[in-house]
Amino acid sequence: LPLRVMVLFQKLGLELNIFWMSISLLGGVLVSLICLRQVDLKSLVAYSSVAHMGLALGGMLTMNFWGLEGAYMMMISHGLCSSGLFCLVNLLYERMGSRSLLLNKGMLNFLPSLSIWWFLLCSCNMAAPPSINLMSEIMLLNSLVSWSWMTIFSLSLMSFFSAA
Repeated sequence: LPLRVMVLFQKLGLELNIFWMSISLLGGVLVSLICLRQVDLKSLVAYSSVAHMGLALGGMLTMNFWGLEGAYMMMISHGLCSSGLFCLVNLLYERMGSRSLLLNKGMLNFLPSLSIWWFLLCSCNMAAPPSINLMSEIMLLNSLVSWSWMTIFSLSLMSFFSAA
């Protein structure tokens, strides 16, 4: 996907780069704040997807190698991780009858093998060390900070709120 729209991004990168960059990073921060208050698991996975794509868009707008490769890796890791999380939400809904985070707190007692998958996919979604997501976030953070040091504030807020 990033290679086909690259011609459009080159023109936008010269004219409206600061506008789209600020919208993508501010949107990522706001969606990370929304994730903190979610009780519906499906909405939580969907909002975390929006936050990841805001970071990927910011990386693509930097127009450098690290940003484009980081965005590409983020899209691949996000596709693998989020589809697994949506599948787990559906499995949990079929077995328990609810998608509420508050009602499904004691899942370890009822479904221990499903809990292991939840742990693995949630840690990959948060960019824990054995995941592709960690490498892509490191690449994206480097490219965004090298583009402008003023992005450090929104990137630190986004990283803090998505890990909280």
